Parts: sequence; structure tokens; C-alpha cells
Amino acid sequence: MNNSVLILGVPRSGTTSLCHAFGKNLKEIEEPLNPFLIKRLSTKKLFEKCKEKNIVLKTMVDHKPFDWTGSKESFIIELCSYFDNIILLDRKDTNRQVESYSELAKNLNRSGGINRDSINFVLQKGEYTKLIYYQKYLIREISDRLKLRLYYYEDIFSDNYLEVFNSLDIDINLLDYKYINPENRYTNAHTSITFPKTII
Repeated sequence: MNNSVLILGVPRSGTTSLCHAFGKNLKEIEEPLNPFLIKRLSTKKLFEKCKEKNIVLKTMVDHKPFDWTGSKESFIIELCSYFDNIILLDRKDTNRQVESYSELAKNLNRSGGINRDSINFVLQKGEYTKLIYYQKYLIREISDRLKLRLYYYEDIFSDNYLEVFNSLDIDINLLDYKYINPENRYTNAHTSITFPKTII
């Protein structure tokens, strides 16, 4: 087996569960550039990780290394060049997306799991809405520039998930179905910052 998968998404679009689904057969690298939870990672160290095979790397479309001097878009384009399969993931129901992200952020704030040295954390719902729409814009820009199809939470976590992975030319046997089974979808605003992360 010789695979590498990049999951590039926006918050609360199912990226974490999808990453864990690949973890059945691939080494997971989950949000290595997340400024909320992870120590700063340089561009060089990140790309060294990306050269490994049989990995699945999940990141958000607005994350980039602290020492990357170009735009977020230019970083993502460079990052994509390291991977055999690229999954761009968003969510159709923006209202539920904002609600879920807001709840997660509040839980992170209460738990003290935020790197306050690098993040000016804001708890106003309007700020979350702006952030979500900004990231939706970014991921569409990447989709257009790289001519990659944009998929949705509602596609992955549904009875039609086979169509998604067939269109991506990804062997469904790489996945642990329990993580994408629509019967296991969360239907309330409960969130967690422990493994596995929860989504609504």
C-alpha cells in the first residue's frame, strides 16, 4: 500500500471523523498547524511529514505555518502537491455549522485548551459567522484554482457515501465505516475536544 490523503476543510464539516475513518489503515496527522492546540510547526518540518507515505493529513483551509511568507492560498496549493488524494470538504447547512463551531469554541475556552499567546479568541457569534464564510470562500478558491471538486458533510455522512469515494477513486476498504456511518451522526450541539471529536 502506498497512499497519502489530504483532507482540507472548514470548521465543523466532518473532517475529524473522516480523518479517523482513514486511520484504520493510514497514519493520522490531525491539524498539525492548529494554533488553538498545537505548538508552532515550521514549513520545513510540515513538508517533511508530508513526504511520508500511507498517511492522512487533516487541516483547515486557513491554517499555514508561522514562517510561510506567502498567502494562505499559495501555501495550500503547495501542500496539495504532496498528496495522491485530496478531499475538499465543506458543509451545506451553514447555520448548524456556525452553531457547532461556536459551541466547540466555548468548550475550548472553558477547558483552557487555547493558545492565548497566538490567538485573540473572540466569543461573539457574529465573529464565528464571518470566519466560517471566509473559510468557505477560501476553499472555493482552492477548488477553482486546482480544478478539484468540493464535497460536503451531507455527502460524506449519508447513505450515498460510496458515490463520493468512487468519484475520488479511493478504495472504500481504506475506511473504517463506523466513523462515517450516518446513523452515528451527532444531532445536538454537544462537542468535545478529546478523541474522537464530535460534530453535529
